[in-house]
Amino acid sequence: MTISGLFVIGHDCAHGALFKSEKLSYFVGQIAMLPSLHAFHQWAYGHNRVHHGHTIKINSDFVWHPVGPEEYQKFNLFQKLFHRISWSAFGSGIYYLWEIWLKGMIVYNAPIKEAKRDKMLVLFFAIIVSGYSLYLGGYSSQEFKISQALWMWFKLVFMPFLVWNYFIGFTVYVHHIGESIPWKYREDWSPFYGQVVGTVNYKVNPIYNFFVHNIYIHSPHHVHMKIPFYNLPRALDEMKKEYKPFIQERKSLIKDYVKNTSKCKLMNFETGEWMTYKQAINFLNTKKI
Repeated sequence: MTISGLFVIGHDCAHGALFKSEKLSYFVGQIAMLPSLHAFHQWAYGHNRVHHGHTIKINSDFVWHPVGPEEYQKFNLFQKLFHRISWSAFGSGIYYLWEIWLKGMIVYNAPIKEAKRDKMLVLFFAIIVSGYSLYLGGYSSQEFKISQALWMWFKLVFMPFLVWNYFIGFTVYVHHIGESIPWKYREDWSPFYGQVVGTVNYKVNPIYNFFVHNIYIHSPHHVHMKIPFYNLPRALDEMKKEYKPFIQERKSLIKDYVKNTSKCKLMNFETGEWMTYKQAINFLNTKKI
């Protein structure tokens, strides 16, 4: 929960929502993102420019981008297995860890000079934290024991990072994936559709919400990235005065997640309908007739 709360602070800094000073935003933002092993400018490049600029636009938004039945049919065995796992109720963390963090944060290099510097800083932080946890665990007795060292690293470094990936993967999923959210091609897409219609807001437990800084109030954030987290509830109220019919606001967070992960597997891009794997097979068989 601590990693998640700090990440939201870093997230707002990356949007320039908390401070007028770019240097202060970077300083606070990168420190806040270190526990989640995110490089500030590397992450901001993809998140600010791509995800926010092309929310739920087919072939543009890379975050939880759906796959069509024809494309899925061409997957090899490993790709199909990974898709079935990562798009299941137990796969949100696996999806984020592989598709967003590893591919987007580690492998991909953003074409800005600050990205490499930030990635090196995160790597240095990871090495220091890992080294300290191994030392702390290995020398809990008079002699160094590798098994105890690895167990300490597993508890202090690996598990918190894995849980964090599940939190952020789950959170991004519920904001943009659902039966009522068809992704659209460029010619049918508009900023209003992506930022307002295609973004879900959730009312969550106040105690939980306190630690995650209103992250589930999402539409206002997409409409204007520089609204700080503490003003999002007021911003949503203002939006509802004029655009209430277009705003999705729900209370059934876990119920929706379980329902959507069971039904939203593949997308028929022609109709915008989400399909299960069984429905996709029937769809493909029908097209062959």
